[in-house]
Amino acid sequence: MPDVPSIAEAGVKGYEASLWLGILAGLAALVRWQDVVILVLPMCELARSVAKGRAPPSSVMLRLGLMLGGVATMLLPQLLAWRAIYGQFLVMPQGEGFMQWTSPALVSVLFSLRHGLFSWTPAVLVAVLGFYYLVRRDALLGRSAVVVILLAVYINGSVSDWWAGEAFGARRFVGYTVFFAWGLTALFARDWQSRPVLLRWTAVALVVYNLLFLLQYQLFMRGFREIAPYPTTIQQVLFDRLTLPWHLLRAWLSG
Repeated sequence: MPDVPSIAEAGVKGYEASLWLGILAGLAALVRWQDVVILVLPMCELARSVAKGRAPPSSVMLRLGLMLGGVATMLLPQLLAWRAIYGQFLVMPQGEGFMQWTSPALVSVLFSLRHGLFSWTPAVLVAVLGFYYLVRRDALLGRSAVVVILLAVYINGSVSDWWAGEAFGARRFVGYTVFFAWGLTALFARDWQSRPVLLRWTAVALVVYNLLFLLQYQLFMRGFREIAPYPTTIQQVLFDRLTLPWHLLRAWLSG
């Protein structure tokens, strides 16, 4: 793909964009603090501009300062609240042992039947395979996205309850949906662009497959445990959803 001007090369608009990117990243961090890693994208863009001599270092540092200033502004209310409640601006409310930085459960957070990212949402695994084509299509975007996802896996795997409590799937990865969408799009655009019917039905199959699992989970949560037991085995996580409509129909007819 041809190079397009980055935020470090866009004049006054680049300064405005840098500030807004920081504000948006700060808002994302207010929802879930680890989502601040999305700043890797614009930071990589700034670094590329310096490396290729497209922008003077002073201009890049100013844009970086605006970006970080936007983040700090959005986080200020949270920091003040922590100061009022816990007596300090930066604190882990869940306790010091909440983050296990030296022993992350990387395999479990991805593959465990207990809310593993790939086991509960197999379409994400397909999307990750598409990062190869994303890097080939747009090296900066693709590599930056891979770094963001790797950081997210490390951070979420380092949380003591890496399975994220009781929720449908790996809920702490929700903020990275757009990155997985890029990978999925790059994969489909590369291999299936000439086969739109196959692409369409594959997308439909992935969506339906996930919705059936969501239905299975919700039925359990609402007390229909004979029809939909809690998914803890490979059979229950990957295959029981396929027969769930039949079990529902049979329970309705017999009731």
